[in-house]
This record gives sequence, C-alpha cells and structure tokens, in this order.
Amino acid sequence: MRRPLAIAAVPLALLLLAAAIRLYTPPTTFVRPPTPTPTIAVTTAPPTPSPSPSPSPTPSPTAVPTPPATRTPEPTPSTVAGDRLIPFYLQIRPLFPVLAPLPVILFDSDAGVDENASFQGLDPQGQPKFSVRHDFVMDKGTAAHEMGHAYQKALEKLDPTRDYLATFWAFRGFPGTWQQAQAQSEAQGSFSARWILSPQESWAEAFRAGVMLEVKERTLDYGKTIDPAATRAFFQSLPKK
Repeated sequence: MRRPLAIAAVPLALLLLAAAIRLYTPPTTFVRPPTPTPTIAVTTAPPTPSPSPSPSPTPSPTAVPTPPATRTPEPTPSTVAGDRLIPFYLQIRPLFPVLAPLPVILFDSDAGVDENASFQGLDPQGQPKFSVRHDFVMDKGTAAHEMGHAYQKALEKLDPTRDYLATFWAFRGFPGTWQQAQAQSEAQGSFSARWILSPQESWAEAFRAGVMLEVKERTLDYGKTIDPAATRAFFQSLPKK
C-alpha cells in the first residue's frame, strides 16, 4: 500500500520548509542618505538708523533787570518801625502814670530825616504822637528819650501855669536860664549843634537816663554829671508838687 508513504513524507517536507525559512535572510536594502544642500549664508546689512531729530535749543531765560533802589516817600504809609516803640512805652509808662495809657503811632518817616524818632505833640485826648524813621530799629533808650518829650507836654497840660523846664534847670544846677540856652541853640548852623544845646533835648536826655539808670547824656551837661536815680525821683515827683 503506497498511501502511508505519502503521509510520512508530509512532515519531512514541512521540516525542510521551516529550515529553509530559517536559513533565508532577506537582502539588506541600502538607502543612500540624501546629500545635504549647502546652506548659503545671506549677510544682511544692518538697517541704517534714522537720523535723530536735532533737539530744539532751550531758550535762555531773559534776565529781569533789578529796579534801582528808590527812597520811600515821606510819609511812608507804614507804621512798622513806629510799632516797635509800643512795647517800650508800655514798660516805661507805669513809672510815670501822667502819660496816656497808649501812644499814637504815626506813619514812619523817611530815611533822609535827621532824627531816628520824634515826638509830634499830644492829640486832643492827650495821647502822645510818635513817628519813627522807617529804617531805624527802635530801642528802649530812644523810646525813653521820646517819652521824655511827651512827659514834659503832659505835665504842662496838667498845670499850664508852671515852668517845668525852669524847675529842671534848677535841679541840674545849669548856668543861666533855659531861655538863654534856647537862644544859643537856635543860633547854631547845624542840626546836631542845635540839638546838643537844646534845653528840651537836655530834658529828654535826663529823662532817658532816669529810666535806664545810666550815666549817659548826649546833650551838654555843663560839667554836671547826671545822677540817674536822683533824676528818676525828680521826674516822678513833678506831678505831686
């Protein structure tokens, strides 16, 4: 019987086929890599910068010329200098209560006047009126001097029949009379000479010395050195006599 041979040959054929499959190696396909395309470097010129706009020149400020200094007209519409007299007046007035409680301050006078300050009489209410040079800084001694003038007028208003300057002249022991000194003063050619010999200024300087308790007089003392304490007591005694 030939059929069993055929069946036995089948496994053999399968074995040969499997061996052939194992032994077969497919051919390797070599793929050539593509040749790289050379890179062409393109040099780009830097952009030309746009011209910067020229800055507009800054205008220089025009200097304003300083106006020339001008003297303040007289009377100056201000009492700045005169107001500085008030605190001194309030300090001194309790020593001499005949004086009004408050003064009247007039407009400051011009810098060209001879006096730093001046007494301008009493108003209808008996208040003393003062004017101060606008460039002068008031001090207590000057305030006391001007208050001395006011004190004389306040006393004369209190008793118009009494010659207070004659009483003062006798107290100081000055030679002659105050009227003779007045005539000599008025005969002088300069303000300062008239001031030094004036009996009214001598009264005011003595009043100042009594207030300040200083041995100091700028008017002629005829060789009679002032006693400040005695002078203060003299002036304080006048309303009582």
